[in-house]
Amino acid sequence: MKKTISLILALVIMAVLPLTANAVAVTADYTLFLYSDGKLYTDHWSGEDVTAAMAAAGAVVTGSSGAWVLTLTDFSFETASEWGLNVPGNTTIVLNGANTIESTYNGTKNPAGIISSGALTINGSGSLDVVTSNASATISYGIHAVVGSITINGGTVTAVGATRAMLPSYTVPNGYKYWVNTAMQAPGGEGSVSDGSFVVDITYKYAKIEVPVLTDPEPDPDPDPDPDPKKYIFSTKYEATTINWILFFVCFGWIWMWF
Repeated sequence: MKKTISLILALVIMAVLPLTANAVAVTADYTLFLYSDGKLYTDHWSGEDVTAAMAAAGAVVTGSSGAWVLTLTDFSFETASEWGLNVPGNTTIVLNGANTIESTYNGTKNPAGIISSGALTINGSGSLDVVTSNASATISYGIHAVVGSITINGGTVTAVGATRAMLPSYTVPNGYKYWVNTAMQAPGGEGSVSDGSFVVDITYKYAKIEVPVLTDPEPDPDPDPDPDPKKYIFSTKYEATTINWILFFVCFGWIWMWF
């Protein structure tokens, strides 16, 4: 009997406890390549399919061809390869939790933390550090959109490169907070708020962009349906004073007729 009760209690505890799995940091010697078929490969489409392994590590692909969505959840990827992450144009990266993509490549090629063949969009509420950590590289970028623009709609994105943080240049939208440095180190401080004109160009090797979190404004108290209330009689649209005068003349006329 005691064994049965103990078993039941154990099952109940297992049922109510949340099942959580911590993402595993990935250290590699290859570029994580998102191909047009929506799968993740090592280096190239002819490489090893690591879609399932990356999903377990926190990188999940959804969407459709020409509009892939790569959701990163506490994803950490460090590689000795030239590029950290290579994605097709019009890919959207969604951020959850703290994410890192870093290339430690030390060679003659031009490394980048993230390279996109076209426009790249970053959404979400998490953070992403994109780093090419080899300061001696002749040319290296944090984020490089080869043909197209870089758009950041959510989260906090940090890009670091020996040549420049971002290519092409990125205009920080109005209200966004930013930190920049002509060296590869974080500048510290509280950052600046953009008026919509600041540009992260070739001058900067470090750039951190923080998208403001929009909160719902406090709802206004229910307005007085009638700020200048008037007294009404019998729920009519006429003011009480109007009704009073009508009744006065009716009564006056009735009395006049009888007397």
